[in-house]
Amino acid sequence: MAARRAGWRHGSWTLRRRWAAWFLSGLATIPGMGHQAQAGKVETWRHESPSSLSKSRREQVVLSESGRVRLAKALQPIAALSANQVWDLARGKDGTLYAATGNSGQVFQRSDEGPWKLAIDLEDSQVFALATLPDGTLFAGTGPSGLVVNVNDPKKAPEKLSTRVKYVWDLAAGRDGALYAATGPEGLLYKRSPQGTWSVLFDAPQTHLLSLAIGPEGDVYAGSDGTGLIYRIDAGGKPFVVFDAAPSEIRVLRFGPDGALYAGSAQDAGIEEGDVIKIDTRTFEYVERVK
Repeated sequence: MAARRAGWRHGSWTLRRRWAAWFLSGLATIPGMGHQAQAGKVETWRHESPSSLSKSRREQVVLSESGRVRLAKALQPIAALSANQVWDLARGKDGTLYAATGNSGQVFQRSDEGPWKLAIDLEDSQVFALATLPDGTLFAGTGPSGLVVNVNDPKKAPEKLSTRVKYVWDLAAGRDGALYAATGPEGLLYKRSPQGTWSVLFDAPQTHLLSLAIGPEGDVYAGSDGTGLIYRIDAGGKPFVVFDAAPSEIRVLRFGPDGALYAGSAQDAGIEEGDVIKIDTRTFEYVERVK
């Protein structure tokens, strides 16, 4: 209720106060209730400042920075998964759900309403990313060895992008069958051709590229650490900064059904929560920030 109260206007509180006064006056006409009603006290309060909103406890609502409160989508737990962290989720071509986990370097799979089953167990401790190519091939990105692994065919040798790569933070599948990898600790964006050849598409000044998304026109969007920049990289590898969310890390990038780009940020140490930022990709203007 704290979040709902935080979003109410003064007029609503005035109406609430009048209703309470009417209710108490009605109680005063009931035999034996007059004394208690007259002793009653009506209190009103207002929460309008950002500090009040930041202290609120939100339950099943989404709160924008403008103070707009909306109902959140319902979240329901599914079958329990034996892992310390779940870093990423992806759907296979047949609808199977896959989960990339740590700290045991395992990928799990789940069909329909059944239990989770082990799909692959890797030597690396972390599986950070999953991506499914149009032909149905599922790839996983790992750390701290910086490998890309074919989950559908465990017998295939893991692909090592470069000795410069220790972490494959995210993967994204292009519509043409290409695969993109956001890596660290040198901020390199790699492209794997449909024929299986890796090359550097973009060398960012940041230490890590953390997130990827493929735009409607096929351009690659990449989120960085530290400075919180979001890049758009064209087919030739030319980068354009489309948003600056400093001082944040852009951990997730997704395009919504409305065509907007949604960026999930992780804030600096000492700040409890990150934000979800909505960006209009027609103008690359900030739309709103929600929590």
